[in-house]
Amino acid sequence: MPTQEMSERRKLVEAIKTPLGFLSLVILVVEALFGGLVLATSGADRTFLLCAIVGILVLLIVLVAGISAWKPEALWGKRYSALEDSFATGLGEEIYVALDGYLTNLEDAAREEAYELLRETIATSPYARSKITKSFCQTLVEAIIRRAKLKGKWAKAKGVVAQ
Repeated sequence: MPTQEMSERRKLVEAIKTPLGFLSLVILVVEALFGGLVLATSGADRTFLLCAIVGILVLLIVLVAGISAWKPEALWGKRYSALEDSFATGLGEEIYVALDGYLTNLEDAAREEAYELLRETIATSPYARSKITKSFCQTLVEAIIRRAKLKGKWAKAKGVVAQ
């Protein structure tokens, strides 16, 4: 019989794979302990324990709601890694290499206009919603423009850059 009980406990522990699952288990254990104490007490102690049970439940709901609002990935146990600047720079270099061979056939002003269009498209992408993604896009664009060694002829011709 003890082996069956151990097997059930092992299954329970193995079922907890996320922080949210762990929080659920903790709240169940704490609520069960307090519930057992409620049955063994009376009067003011019982009232205090019942208020504690409700308070802990409300606190847990607020905690999970806060975590889901600010760090939702923490609830399912995955770490979020921000897009790295080094990756954005490397990707910018690769995009430059892929495009510049085709763009060198253009006049300087047309080449710069093409790069300016690429910069504007990436920098104002509607898919870049978070600060991290916008920063990634900015670093990507800067790497492409830096590598292209643009002289600003197109921007000057359009009156964008003050002389």
